[in-house]
Amino acid sequence: MNIIVKSLLGAAIATIAASPAMAGCRDAPNPYVDWSGCKKKQLILTGENFAGATFKDTYFTSTDLSRSNLSEAQFIRADLSRANLSKTNLSKTLFEKVQAPRAWFESANLSGTNFRKSDLTRANFKGANLDGAVFSGSELNRAVFEGARLTNVDFSKAELARANLTGQQMTGMNFSYANISRADFRGTALGDAKMEGTYLFLTRFEGADLSSTADLTQEQLNLACGDQSTVLPAGLTAPASWPCLDLDD
Repeated sequence: MNIIVKSLLGAAIATIAASPAMAGCRDAPNPYVDWSGCKKKQLILTGENFAGATFKDTYFTSTDLSRSNLSEAQFIRADLSRANLSKTNLSKTLFEKVQAPRAWFESANLSGTNFRKSDLTRANFKGANLDGAVFSGSELNRAVFEGARLTNVDFSKAELARANLTGQQMTGMNFSYANISRADFRGTALGDAKMEGTYLFLTRFEGADLSSTADLTQEQLNLACGDQSTVLPAGLTAPASWPCLDLDD
């Protein structure tokens, strides 16, 4: 084998060794693993390193991925129904059109994570870090955000009916054109949240601080529920219907 061929072969081997692993369904969990189209239901995959992995059309139904590293991974049209991602590193991860009803993200790191048009109905985000997360256009009806870190989160055009966002200290939030009907914001300080076009039918604002919210109108407020402890923006008044009675929790 001449010197030129040996050099080219050596360079090719070095390139392959340095490239992210492109894996199949039988490959072990690894950074950059590609499990696209794989069936990974009802498995225990706790504490694994999946950084930068690709999960396109992957089935993780009821699988335990807790305490794993999934930073900068890509979940595209994946099924995460009832999956456990508690205490998982999901920073800068992409969730695009995923199915994740009743998934658990409790105490997970979701900073900078992008959920594009995903179904997260009844998902649990208790205690999660959601700094800079994007939920625009996603389904989050009855999702739970108690104790979560909610800073600069984009909920524009999202469905948050009956979601639990009680007792929060929010900054930089975007609820523009979202449906937050019957959502629970009791005791929450919404800071400078954007509320343009937000649907507030029977939204619970008892004890909430709305004083710095942007673009909130009297017409929107008239649909919502509050009480004497609700703090309103200048120029808006509490509707005569407050406090709302016989609310269905």
